[in-house]
Amino acid sequence: MITPTSNEAQEVTRNKKFRNCFSKTVQQKIGRTVLSRTRHIASLAAGVALILAATALPSHATTQTVSYSGYAGFSSITYQSQFYGFASLVNRPLTEGVQAYDYAVKILHTGEDTGYRKRAFWLGRWKQSAYGYDGDHILQITSGDGAPNTWSMWYGHPDVYVGWEEFGANTWWAGNIGDPNVVFNPANNTWIMLAQRQIDAGMPCDYGGTALMACDRIQYLSSGNCAYPWSKKTDRGVVINLTDPRRTALHHPELIYVSGDAQPWWLYVGASVNGVNLGYQRMKSADPTTFDWNTRETSNQSQLGNQIGYLNNCPGGRLFMRITFVDNGAGRTVPSMQISRDGLNWDFGANGPLKMEGSTDNLHNKNCYFLGMSTMSGQGPIYFFGGNHWQVLYGATTANSPGGSDILYSEIGSGQANIYVNP
Repeated sequence: MITPTSNEAQEVTRNKKFRNCFSKTVQQKIGRTVLSRTRHIASLAAGVALILAATALPSHATTQTVSYSGYAGFSSITYQSQFYGFASLVNRPLTEGVQAYDYAVKILHTGEDTGYRKRAFWLGRWKQSAYGYDGDHILQITSGDGAPNTWSMWYGHPDVYVGWEEFGANTWWAGNIGDPNVVFNPANNTWIMLAQRQIDAGMPCDYGGTALMACDRIQYLSSGNCAYPWSKKTDRGVVINLTDPRRTALHHPELIYVSGDAQPWWLYVGASVNGVNLGYQRMKSADPTTFDWNTRETSNQSQLGNQIGYLNNCPGGRLFMRITFVDNGAGRTVPSMQISRDGLNWDFGANGPLKMEGSTDNLHNKNCYFLGMSTMSGQGPIYFFGGNHWQVLYGATTANSPGGSDILYSEIGSGQANIYVNP
């Protein structure tokens, strides 16, 4: 069993990404992606290099100080960022000799064996012709210290397969799977994963009947060692008491564990009901297998499919941070950060948004989308150096656009950010 290291006591409308099972032609799938995914885009190295251990850092870094008002304990935050290349975390252009895609990454610090170990989970195309497998799978990659271009797959196969490939044919969980959120559960010393399971019109719903439109759900999985095989909860998705389950789609989950809260599991999901976009909804629970739809609160997160963490020991109290992406005004989308005291109302700052270092590629991987950042055990805490200084490794889906044929070339790049809170 992998357990946290001592440091770890210290992280719309329906968007289907490029999620078809390749049972149709690429041209058909590209058309579907354009309709569903691109709608959402409009709506330093200072101190010890914990994330990268002794690895040399690039000389170029961007520094920006963002001012914030109304936050007790500080008036601004200085961010130093550097990016190591569009495929410095995942570089997997092909699967069985055909075009692959890699995106929607989440990163966690596990720290086993080296003290610095990182793991990342992402959605990627996996093709295995001998068995007819093809489509959206969840894969895992790891690095002993998080340094760029040192990552390798945990196994030579996915961590989680398309449902029908794992004996789930004709069930609500038979379809593609993606957007994995992996978090250590201190209550039972296991690792859990909440991931989006695709349900198309005509497929079974988890609460009975047949989906009348897209009805994606969030599925619960667990593992004793944060790796394959993952046990699946197959009786239902984690969200209960949906008022219109055959017309409700839940997508792009973001999950954190907030220690000290009576309901420490906080789940954020994009939602649409009968075609009406509800934006992000947050639900809290003491049990990560069950979140009550009737307790939902609307959250103003920017963009879909990113990752939330938080700064413990922050002046004025715990500060939530969410990595996302913005237009840099020069023809690219780049990483950014939102902050919040309550994890519900998010702020880019008075002179924001922050524009961090992103991809400089000019061929197929120009922009950054769907970002993740390393948090301790995936729970949310960002590594604290002391002295109002935190550090995080971040990952970005890199592509020229978030849909269409461009997504076939998507890879995952990595960067590092130092965060200084200024009282």
